[in-house]
Amino acid sequence: IKEIENNPPDVLGLSNYMWNENLNKFICEIAQKKNNDLITVTGGPNLRSDNKSIESFLKNNSVYDFCILYAAEIPFSNLIKKIFDHKFKKQKVKDDLIEGCFSINSKRQLMGKIFLSEEKNLDYVPSPFLNGMMDEFLNEGFYPLFETNRGCPFSCTFCVWGISALHKIKTFSMERIIAEFDYVAENSIKSKYWFLADANFGILPRDVEIAKKIRNIYDSNKSFEQINIYWTKNITERTYEIAKTFGKLCQAYTALQSLDPLVLKLIKRNNISVERLNHFKNEVADYTNGTYTDILLGQPGETKESHVNSVFGAMKLGFDQIGGGEVRLLPGSEMDEDKSRKAYNLVTKFRMGEGAIGNYNGKPIFELEEVVRATKWITELEMTSLRSIRALIYVSTTLGELNNLNTIMVHENINIFKVVDDIIQMREKNTKFSKVLDELEKLAKDEWFDSRKAAADYYYKILKTRTPDEVSPVKLNMWVLVKFLKSKEVYNQFLQEFKKSILRVSNNLDEIIIDDMLKLSFSKNYLRACMNGEFEINKDILVSKKTIDKLKEVKILGKIYNQNFISLSIEKKLAKSIITTLPSVDTNDLSFSQYIQNFGINMQMKIINKENPIILDNKVNNIPDFV
Repeated sequence: IKEIENNPPDVLGLSNYMWNENLNKFICEIAQKKNNDLITVTGGPNLRSDNKSIESFLKNNSVYDFCILYAAEIPFSNLIKKIFDHKFKKQKVKDDLIEGCFSINSKRQLMGKIFLSEEKNLDYVPSPFLNGMMDEFLNEGFYPLFETNRGCPFSCTFCVWGISALHKIKTFSMERIIAEFDYVAENSIKSKYWFLADANFGILPRDVEIAKKIRNIYDSNKSFEQINIYWTKNITERTYEIAKTFGKLCQAYTALQSLDPLVLKLIKRNNISVERLNHFKNEVADYTNGTYTDILLGQPGETKESHVNSVFGAMKLGFDQIGGGEVRLLPGSEMDEDKSRKAYNLVTKFRMGEGAIGNYNGKPIFELEEVVRATKWITELEMTSLRSIRALIYVSTTLGELNNLNTIMVHENINIFKVVDDIIQMREKNTKFSKVLDELEKLAKDEWFDSRKAAADYYYKILKTRTPDEVSPVKLNMWVLVKFLKSKEVYNQFLQEFKKSILRVSNNLDEIIIDDMLKLSFSKNYLRACMNGEFEINKDILVSKKTIDKLKEVKILGKIYNQNFISLSIEKKLAKSIITTLPSVDTNDLSFSQYIQNFGINMQMKIINKENPIILDNKVNNIPDFV
């Protein structure tokens, strides 16, 4: 904003996504006040691609003079050339037919046509890394985002990548890719993450070579800590080789979305083998940094029962972490089309996402998302009833609070959905934990609005007397963990309710084992320990022989393990990161939620197969010097 005010541009281009739609309009308004002749351009996937929708978008968003769909480098170049040809006369440019660019002409008609390049080599796009444009961001520690290819051959209906216009895979040359990797490694401060933006990394034979290059860079100078990738949906031998090459630098992420055959057919994922995805997960689990999948709620064909079965099925398949959530309708995706909404009886509502609000030049700007709340197969009441259950399960498994206990439960065929549902129905009333659940259920109901206007009117009204941070919602999964971390009493009450519910739901698990595993759960969150003034990076938890035998049975401990304790440990580097940042964290729910998201499951100490106990009174070895 400051740069626009100090040096008003002649042309302003903004990428348009669901998370910056209103902010973009606000930026355009500021720029237009500084330069009446400003030409504004928007582009990106957040738009339906039929002419009627494009015309409606431009007429309803008059801050934009042009919009470009799909890859915009060539169309934007065409536009710049026409701007010079017409000597910056805005209306003349808008009246001209420009390949790849859409505008409303002086007769209030839509001008333009979609441009899709047939060029398979993308090197015609200048590298923003190699030309130095990204230097200031690399120097500030921003995470670098690399593309080695574009396009996706799959057709998932909830995803904009899945539209037919983007099916063809196009590539950047190996020389260009390697040069970018080397440049970023040599010209940036150490970054926590490198991101590969490819839709299906591992789909091309050369991806093995790319993975080896990234691994070599890491081994040589440790210029990053982890690599985030989107794995190819169909698994081949090279996918295994890539996973083993990356090792602990990445997760074995496989996007199941559902295990129900009807759902997979309706969302056009039935050409993706669930069996092969699971085999891939099993083969590389020991090499990679955990296994992760997503199961979405609100997909066509998905009932409450099939969703529960899909999540529990993913747990049976051995996934460490399961994410997902309600389906957000993305403009431009097949599921967003009117025919899909009608065919599947999609009922949607609107909400603000966590952190999707800010104060700019004294004005609050926020973004809203449209989310599926009911379909032909599931009611809104059923989706709402699942929300609190899913939040508690996410904290217990994906964030690691009870993940080891859940591994045992899955082995004994005890469905955590039934346990958590029993907690909600049968919990002791008037406890602090029960009041947290009451508030959680209220938040799950109150975050929704029937229309975009109703949501906007509500938020603009309360922003007259409250700050954006006070208004911003908190992700409910994280909100629950915040409450557990802030109150030892609330967390202990949750653990006791969990125990009682397991015993009510099933008699397959010995009470002694449950007690031991709950004691372990309370001890292994290192962030919780630090909040209580406990900084040991290694600890031993005494447990019964029954528990040791059960942990060996479910392969958490090795077969030859013969001690009466469980050893917990956290890496010194990670411990230091928590200890040195925790004192400065604002403890309001929003700030604390965003803080713990930096660590996720990594805040949990790991069980290690040590044959000898750790001497807990050896403070020199056990409490790092940086404490």
